[in-house]
Amino acid sequence: MASLGSPEPNRTKATIGGVGGGTGLVALAQSIGPTSTAGILLLYLAPVITYIAGAVVYFIEVQAARYLEQRLVRSARRTLREQLKNETMSPAHRARIRRKLEELEENLADAELRRVKVMGELPEKT
Repeated sequence: MASLGSPEPNRTKATIGGVGGGTGLVALAQSIGPTSTAGILLLYLAPVITYIAGAVVYFIEVQAARYLEQRLVRSARRTLREQLKNETMSPAHRARIRRKLEELEENLADAELRRVKVMGELPEKT
């Protein structure tokens, strides 16, 4: 099931961001001079900085996706609750709106559970 309409973060984009940063560092080291102290330092640190840059890009993407997802959920929840306040709504329609609200809450719980599972396996229930 999709993550409530928002795109899932993608590690490929983070890797590309990191590789781009590393390539830029190597180019900078070459322009400074690969035999100078600063150039040598940049060449040796490029892999570490590349890894860190990729991790930062991925973290930002995850946080942005989560923020957008929460914003969409708040908006949908507010809309459904406003509709439930309508006095002229038929009982059958009111029941459908309640089911949609329950489905929204269930989808939100499923999305949070998927995030936890990505971090590692959940411990078994005792």
